[in-house]
Amino acid sequence: MQSFETFFEYIVHIDKYLEPLVKQQPFWCYFVLGIIIFSETAFIVTAFLPSDVVLFSACSLMMVKNIFNPFILIPMFYLAAVAGDSVNFAIGRLLRKEVKKNGKVFFIKQENLEKTNKIFEKSGGTAVILARFVPLFRTLVPFVTGVSFESYKWFLKRNMIGVAFWTTVFCTLGVLFGRIKFVQTHFGLVVIGICFLTILTATISLTLRKLIFDKHIKK
Repeated sequence: MQSFETFFEYIVHIDKYLEPLVKQQPFWCYFVLGIIIFSETAFIVTAFLPSDVVLFSACSLMMVKNIFNPFILIPMFYLAAVAGDSVNFAIGRLLRKEVKKNGKVFFIKQENLEKTNKIFEKSGGTAVILARFVPLFRTLVPFVTGVSFESYKWFLKRNMIGVAFWTTVFCTLGVLFGRIKFVQTHFGLVVIGICFLTILTATISLTLRKLIFDKHIKK
């Protein structure tokens, strides 16, 4: 019971605990955030990482406590996302022969690979840009692009556009959210709400996949 109360106290007042941590260890705080953004799309096994929520929460906290430098935080998010997608593209290029031969690769479900392939064949560059907003597909699309015969230059141009839109949208939403007076005075409670938001985001993403991507595949 005591441990639960301590945990709840930490969550409710997380902004007070994070402020000295970020000021004492700024490099490691930025590094951890960057690694989360990078890893979500660099490696398919880490596709579960909630990068949308990380951008939103970090920018909200930046407004609440002014503990992050926006001129470091936002460019870092952008570069980490582009780098993660580029690494995944390179992995897809390295495994191209195996995928072409077997139709699947390691732990990736053939169903997901086939769906992503169909989306990519129909939409091409648009898929690279829009997939950035849909969890799982934003991890699979760079890989599938690497498996295809598209050049890295072709992929990078479209990926940079997609990441720019994605970073702008979620960072802007986080900043606007952090300006709300209630959020500034009850940030800990808001963190709990953000946890529910993560679940909601995942549900919306699955719905979008069904309504948009699956429908697009059947055409």
